[in-house]
Amino acid sequence: MKYTEVIGEIYKHTREKKGYFKETVIKDLIGIKIINRFEDEEILPDFLMIERLYQRIGESSDIFTIMMTSEEYDYCIWRENLIEKIISGKICKSDWESRSAKDRTINELLQEQFVQFWKGYDDSDAELMKKAIRMTVPEFPDKMSMHQCIGREEFAYMLYYIERKLQKNPKEWMQEYETVRFILKYINLNYETQELVRIYARAACVYGELIPIDDIDDKIHHYKSALDLQRKYARVSGIDRLLYGLICSYKQLEQEIPDDYQKMYETIIAVKNEFKITENYAPEIKMTNEIYLLDEVFKEYRLERGLTPAQAAEGVCDIKTYRALENGKRKPKRGTYQAIAEALGIPLVKYNADIITNEYEHIQMLEEIKLISRKSVKGREQKLIDILEQKLGVWMKYPENRQMIDSRRDFQKFCDGNIEIDDYLDKLKNVLDMTINNWHKDMEHHFYTRRELVILYYVIVAYREKGRSDIAIKLMDKLLEYLNSSKVNCESRMEEIAVLYIERKNLLTDMEMYDEAIKNVYEYMKICFKLDRGDKIVPLLIEPGWICNEGYYQETMEMLDKEHSEKYFQHALCISEMYYQDAYQKSIKEYMKSIKISQP
Repeated sequence: MKYTEVIGEIYKHTREKKGYFKETVIKDLIGIKIINRFEDEEILPDFLMIERLYQRIGESSDIFTIMMTSEEYDYCIWRENLIEKIISGKICKSDWESRSAKDRTINELLQEQFVQFWKGYDDSDAELMKKAIRMTVPEFPDKMSMHQCIGREEFAYMLYYIERKLQKNPKEWMQEYETVRFILKYINLNYETQELVRIYARAACVYGELIPIDDIDDKIHHYKSALDLQRKYARVSGIDRLLYGLICSYKQLEQEIPDDYQKMYETIIAVKNEFKITENYAPEIKMTNEIYLLDEVFKEYRLERGLTPAQAAEGVCDIKTYRALENGKRKPKRGTYQAIAEALGIPLVKYNADIITNEYEHIQMLEEIKLISRKSVKGREQKLIDILEQKLGVWMKYPENRQMIDSRRDFQKFCDGNIEIDDYLDKLKNVLDMTINNWHKDMEHHFYTRRELVILYYVIVAYREKGRSDIAIKLMDKLLEYLNSSKVNCESRMEEIAVLYIERKNLLTDMEMYDEAIKNVYEYMKICFKLDRGDKIVPLLIEPGWICNEGYYQETMEMLDKEHSEKYFQHALCISEMYYQDAYQKSIKEYMKSIKISQP
């Protein structure tokens, strides 16, 4: 099982539990033979098709990390850059021609739909946009039914189409009203968790802003529902748009605007202005899987074992083929990958969850544990970890699962003060040794999985708590150097980059490197918005306020407003309340009280 892909099996279990028929899910996408072979673990469709298939059953594949070739990754980056330039109005002809629209490794239908849709958007050509949508949803817009399977990206295209059309002809809104109402109802009934939160906000905003009906209470209902989801899942992208819509709706009804909505809106706008944040991308379409490159994985494991390319290829494939694979120029066949993985001892498949299982439920539970951890809800995480361990059952025989469960359990005990620091460090080293032999002796020659990187972050936190920030920052810089040496940019490595950058800022302050800490804050604040991680804004806001109030500030730094540094604490408190971060709320209030800063 170690070298076997289970994403198709997981998909099949999830589809059947939710009552979706194969024929409905694949309609106008792929043939029945392909879905059968995918669910039977015989083939893997390309990453865009797998994402679309998961979307159509109301779920997301972004709970998996993906290994892809450099060619595939270049295509992902091209897509994202193209959308950003179109939305910001900075697109030019050469951007379309910067690469071929066709990529032999990726489904041609989805490539063509993407190109035609965004060309239509760029030209304000609603008919071309509609034609692109109909490539996979031919019933759009007037014959769609609740019995269809429609994915999040398909709905995102529909909403962008409605926005473009009504901007041009605002009075012709009746058909669009029916379409938006259908979308809102469909995603409420058929989408769950991550998929729901990633599309519902845009649907609510389009309904609230562009459909001129008199039922303002209904608009408020959808705005509030979308806002609650954004807050629960700590999403920051577009939250100011939702809040503004709510405020305008209350004004229309001539009702008093709730103070917390006004305060949250003003805070988000102030933070965006302070840090010069612009949002010129489409988060509903942006791919959010964490990405590793096959060629880098092959090379790292080969070097770790001290092998030449010829030795790695021996008995598996010819040297020319192996070099093409390690250079990212070729996508390995499934059998070839498995043979190389076994030869090099790679415990990874193309799609990897943080735990080894064939049940989507287990992976979802781990995601829920992470969500609770962000909010610092004491005790609840520990209970869920225990339940997950029981549910995994026989899957706990894999060291990767034992590593995940033990590391999260020990980290929670450490945060709750139930374990001494030296004992905790010993436990972390033992946990890492489950998958990395003598990890601390040769950090440069190992391919770190997301799980291992998070555990190394725990090690860094522990050394800082021990009063050894000097050791911690050396470990941190080695890890960041390792990550930055990859062709994959930080926006495609969300989980590890998010936690490492925050801790690096803390370590810089410990080392009295205040100017560099502030620069780190400004650099990472933009990444927070791009990664859509509202929960990471609070510790970044605390740092400039704390440095100024404590007097640790160099005159050479001009970007910080020293005279009004208390605003950073006020903003941090508001955002910690917005995302239910109880521990931060308490510590911020205590500090503000100690230095006599008024609370908003």
